[in-house]
Amino acid sequence: KCIVSNEGGAVASNEVTLTVTPGPWVPQPEELERENGMVLIRADGYSFRMGDPINGPRVDFSYDFWMSEAEITQSEYTEILNEDRIPNFTPPRWREYNDNNKPAYQTTWYDAVLYCWARSEEEGLEQVYSFDEIIWSTVSWSSVVGFENLMIDTSKNGYRLPIGAEWEYAARGGTNTRFSWGGNNRYYPADSDDTTEVNEHAAWFYNSGFNHGPHIVREREPNNYGLYDMGGNVWEWYKTDDDFSGYNARGGSWRSTDVTDLMPNSINGSFTGGFRGDNFGFRVMRKATD
Repeated sequence: KCIVSNEGGAVASNEVTLTVTPGPWVPQPEELERENGMVLIRADGYSFRMGDPINGPRVDFSYDFWMSEAEITQSEYTEILNEDRIPNFTPPRWREYNDNNKPAYQTTWYDAVLYCWARSEEEGLEQVYSFDEIIWSTVSWSSVVGFENLMIDTSKNGYRLPIGAEWEYAARGGTNTRFSWGGNNRYYPADSDDTTEVNEHAAWFYNSGFNHGPHIVREREPNNYGLYDMGGNVWEWYKTDDDFSGYNARGGSWRSTDVTDLMPNSINGSFTGGFRGDNFGFRVMRKATD
């Protein structure tokens, strides 16, 4: 309730009831909490506008969640997924851009799900994904091509791929501009200073070239939530629901020639769960628990 009055005159005060809509969490850098390569994203009790940052539908959160600080790297991937841990597993081919500190690319949506499942098992967390068996490919360099009776339970605290709203909220980092670092003009980048600003935050075609490949993670500036490469480097699988008609990715990549690919609300899809490309990878999240 807000009481408005004219202190200098005899006008009676008026009472106005205001409904305050909470916006996204806006932290100070020192408030960020990190653990095991992840950042705690405060979302419980906060909201944001999805899609259009001003007029899009409002999403209200009732939980906080942990998000990978960077895209899952090749070394992180093979530490969890290997033949010693999972018989018959073969990692994607990385010979062109082999580097432990670059994103695990050529990963399918199924590969990403198996990583989440195996990492949850390693850390003793509840499984979001359950299945009767893994369906393996007959091609030597490809591994998972599906799951028998795959079920998803997002109420569990294990690792999973983010849903679209979680990914976009994290990518925006508390901002409501077209790009998480600013750049709100429709025709951005309009000049060389704009291009320099984009390059500081994203690995995309204009600082990569089609023959460059994925970049080492954490080389660009993070967003306000301490997350790296939410725009550029590799497209990130994000679909997590029980509709298996299509699989989508967000965030743009080193192949992106259109700067709008780097916007938090950008979407690339629809693919099959077994699609793999040299500019596709993923990051993981899990719900925070007390």
